[in-house]
Amino acid sequence: MSYLDINCALRTNESFREKLDENYHKGESPLEKFDINITNTVVLEYMHNICLGVMKKLLSFWRKHREDDRGVRNTEEYRSDVIRNARVKGQDYINWKGKSVPAISPKKELTCRCNCYNRIVVGDRNEIYERFRSFDTKNAQDAYLSSLISLEDVQRRRPRKQLNPAENEPERLNTPAKTKLHDKQFKYRINTSSKMYVVCQNAFLGIHGIKQGRIRRLTSLLKQNKSPKDQRGKQKPGNAKSPETILKIVQHINSFPRKQTHYASKIREYLSEKLDISIMFSMFKEVYPDEPVNYFFYSKVFHEHFSLSFGRPQVDTCLTCEEMTIKLKSKELNDTAKRVVAAEKMVHCRRAKKF
Repeated sequence: MSYLDINCALRTNESFREKLDENYHKGESPLEKFDINITNTVVLEYMHNICLGVMKKLLSFWRKHREDDRGVRNTEEYRSDVIRNARVKGQDYINWKGKSVPAISPKKELTCRCNCYNRIVVGDRNEIYERFRSFDTKNAQDAYLSSLISLEDVQRRRPRKQLNPAENEPERLNTPAKTKLHDKQFKYRINTSSKMYVVCQNAFLGIHGIKQGRIRRLTSLLKQNKSPKDQRGKQKPGNAKSPETILKIVQHINSFPRKQTHYASKIREYLSEKLDISIMFSMFKEVYPDEPVNYFFYSKVFHEHFSLSFGRPQVDTCLTCEEMTIKLKSKELNDTAKRVVAAEKMVHCRRAKKF
């Protein structure tokens, strides 16, 4: 608290009621209903000036300052994200078993029957590899690889041995069993800055620095006309609860009455002090005895979907009770009016106890 000037006009009853100091007033005060001198009658007390005044501002400042320092999340330093990004970029990393995994690079030499690998110069191979590793996610890389693979009809077949030889033909020892002939084939293309090449699968793998299992997955999805999406870690667990069960728990928690706090920087809701999660779970099982829900799952839904507390803070007071208490202490009210106020306060307190 700071005093900007020491030669200021004192606040009077008239200036308070007319709200001449706009920075001081936050709304209508219930004390304005009484014909009293507010500045002389209302005393400065400890709770509002110290507990809810200076100390509240200091605690809020300290807590906010601590949360600002603690709440910054460096997701790039998470071990799972570090490993994932290193695998996408082909960099070296330490796996979960503590072993060092070397970096991936395009093969320098590769022999194939069609000499596909050597037809592309080293500069173009490095450019293709850098372009492939420039994608930030595995899904983007798979989409790029799928665009370079095409499914086409088989154009030519080699002559094969007869599957069912004639009766007068002598039986061959190496007659193959009945096999299924493929009607489709995959073609792999490489795009450089100057030309497009059709290469074999080995050259395609060596240039991009990937393994055959990844190509096998992409070709299988291409046959099914599906887009390649990474589904690792996204499978639904066997003990997962259905959305209908979670909705029943949420509706059951919402059925309990709540009250809001008065003196708080943020609006917070409270349940009755006679309740707790264990009691609420017991009441839920009475309503839904066949639902496969245990206490721990009920508690998890309670904390993840709600921000509720039980009871009420000690600094929280009721404005209606304060207004009625002031009326009962007022000397301007006669005994009949005070009895009416006392009766209204008793009814109000009974309703509050029922919550």
